[in-house]
Amino acid sequence: MTTHSFSQLDNPFTLLGITATFYIDEARLSAHYLRLQQQFHPDNFAHKTAKERQLATQFSANLIDAYKTLSDPVKRAIALLEIHGHSIDLEHNTNRDKTLLMTQLTLREKIDQAETKDLPNLQAEFKGTFDTLCQTFNEALLVHALDRAAQTVISMRYYQKLLAEIAEKSNQPNKFAAESTAKSATKSAAESAANPPRNESAL
Repeated sequence: MTTHSFSQLDNPFTLLGITATFYIDEARLSAHYLRLQQQFHPDNFAHKTAKERQLATQFSANLIDAYKTLSDPVKRAIALLEIHGHSIDLEHNTNRDKTLLMTQLTLREKIDQAETKDLPNLQAEFKGTFDTLCQTFNEALLVHALDRAAQTVISMRYYQKLLAEIAEKSNQPNKFAAESTAKSATKSAAESAANPPRNESAL
């Protein structure tokens, strides 16, 4: 396993030892996260100096934040843009795009008026659009079309919210909202602890 130091806080990809690409192997991500959390768990530094214990605690918290970021496609996309020197303010840019706002209002009204039996079709429709936007973002990033990639992220976040609203209305587990993904990140890795990967050399 690659040795990590407390100073490797450049971005969530380097922190977790994952190649900085949009499409990632989620099982590999979870395995890397779990191993690093075990390695740098504050309990392992109980007999170290106060400074080392503080660093271990901070590093463990940074690992959790990095895992939450990379587990969420929108946050992962934003992190990639920042790595390429292109920051983005989702709320500001969304509110400035009047066409997107009107589309958002129309589709939210569609959700509000939909009967329960119609929600799966709406969910499939919006998920298909979200997946297409993810592909568009990835293609734009690969050719360094950062403005187009940033604009695509705004739409991705918008459809992510729509999918969250559908999940809430249909009483389904929210798999698409950034908040839901973030809350489940630590739980998912913790559950993996019961069955750690056997072939560590493959990671």
